[in-house]
Amino acid sequence: MWGVAQKGGILKKILLTMLVMSILLPSCQRMPEEVGVPKMIFPALNGTINTSTPTFDWYDVEDATYYQILVDDQSDFETPVISVEVLSSEYTPTTPLINGDYWWCVRAWDCSGGT
Repeated sequence: MWGVAQKGGILKKILLTMLVMSILLPSCQRMPEEVGVPKMIFPALNGTINTSTPTFDWYDVEDATYYQILVDDQSDFETPVISVEVLSSEYTPTTPLINGDYWWCVRAWDCSGGT
């Protein structure tokens, strides 16, 4: 499942994948729980984008308190170039991505402990 992005004639690949990880936001009173798998909207599978600051977008997940998005130039996500928690179901990087291949993933979490 690949999305394809292009900027300045250099091809970028964006792997639409999910990553299992656990995090704890300071605002959570208890360990957050995963509440579903967000379905990714953009960048679209096999789509083309012409910007270094794409808006990553996914469908809302019921009961999600927040989302975590990772963008990495390696598929193992060991050193992501972007790792942020957001309250909405989209994210636009504040720093432009350099030309290259990227993979991204997003998880939905609930701080209340309910699923």
